[in-house]
Amino acid sequence: MNNKQFFRRMLALALPIALQNLLASCGYLVDTAMVTSLGNVAISAIGVASRWSFLMNIVTFGICSGSATLIAQSWGAGDHRTIRRTTGLALTAVIGVSLLYILMAQLFPARMMSLFTDEAAVIERGVGYIRMAGFAVLFSGVSLVVSTAVRSTEDVTTPFIASIVGVLSNCLLNYCLIYGHFGLPALGLEGAALATVLAMMLQAATIFAIAAHKKSVFLQDRRQLFGWDGGFVGKYIGISTPVLLNEMLWAVGTNIYSMILARQGSENFAAYTVFNSIHEVFFVFFIGLCNACAIMVGKSIGEKKPDEAYKIAGKNLIAIPVLSLVLGTLQIVLRHPILHLMQLETAGAHQTAADLLVLHGLLMPLINVPYLAVVGIFRAGGDTKYGFYVDTGSIYCIGIPVLWYMAYMTNASFVAMVAGMYLGEYILKTLFCLQRYKSRKWIRDLA
Repeated sequence: MNNKQFFRRMLALALPIALQNLLASCGYLVDTAMVTSLGNVAISAIGVASRWSFLMNIVTFGICSGSATLIAQSWGAGDHRTIRRTTGLALTAVIGVSLLYILMAQLFPARMMSLFTDEAAVIERGVGYIRMAGFAVLFSGVSLVVSTAVRSTEDVTTPFIASIVGVLSNCLLNYCLIYGHFGLPALGLEGAALATVLAMMLQAATIFAIAAHKKSVFLQDRRQLFGWDGGFVGKYIGISTPVLLNEMLWAVGTNIYSMILARQGSENFAAYTVFNSIHEVFFVFFIGLCNACAIMVGKSIGEKKPDEAYKIAGKNLIAIPVLSLVLGTLQIVLRHPILHLMQLETAGAHQTAADLLVLHGLLMPLINVPYLAVVGIFRAGGDTKYGFYVDTGSIYCIGIPVLWYMAYMTNASFVAMVAGMYLGEYILKTLFCLQRYKSRKWIRDLA
């Protein structure tokens, strides 16, 4: 594959995925903007409650990442039966953990909130939100499993169309249910949660309907979705368990970050919540590049072309810091116009969010190189354990201790704390990931 073919193929896969995630991030940004008028306490409440849905999304992503490895390589090898069995097993796992989460959200909402904040007002505002929003996890999880199945077989338009339906319906329902337009009651934060549930339900229904219409590979013989045997389940667990543990422990680690940061005051954490919603809009382009890389690398290995897989991975590792420099600069330049649209309650929160956007924009290359290596290269190559070691080691052995020390043992500013957190986690991780790529030990044929 020459450079022209590579970039043509990469863009054909990456752009629809990036646009899909851009829609989702813009939808989240609109959600956050609609809630800002309710005040800093409301923003903090939704930010804290969202840490739990974030944790569930990470668990789902871990399950789907494991299935993506098998599906992409099986697609290259022409093994459609494995694609169907993998998708069915992933669906079963995601539905199971989602139902468990919904039960927890109904029984222990205040306790779940109190793990991240000790402010009574924030906990009180977030209880209703976390109870209602819990149901969205089920539908978003099912959507992600199906998206993974069709993307890994090089159909990137179906998830994109379903995402359009989900985001547009979420924005409209938020407008109606938060403020009470078109004769509907004004439900505030609970309205935002209900809007998310209904939108995710529509998105899941849409993606299934389109996949059935297109006769997607995973639906061609539905009996095989659940036709597992002990050997296949063992193989799936062996591949998926390191990924799932990786994502879960990484998510727990980032939630520990949030526990520490949320205790630095509602103004600071409101700024951090808004900053997260903005930088995720820019991050979608890296998600697209990473997914395109994983599809191309996995398919090449399944086709018994390890040298081509290695070269494709290398070209992506060159592309991602260049893209990081461009988007990081854009994030810094546009920070104030975007933040003015958010209408934060206090000038202090606005300035802190702006400073965080500058910091993140400068560090984008450092943050995104290991992301591509672990998620887009090593997992697609079948090397799911190395990412687990490097991710969990960097966050628990370096990132969390650095943030804790700066938050409780120094007089560091909030922005300096976040800077220490990022630098502590990512410097060594980047070096280790580049060394692993050069070793070629991540190339493993699982098909």
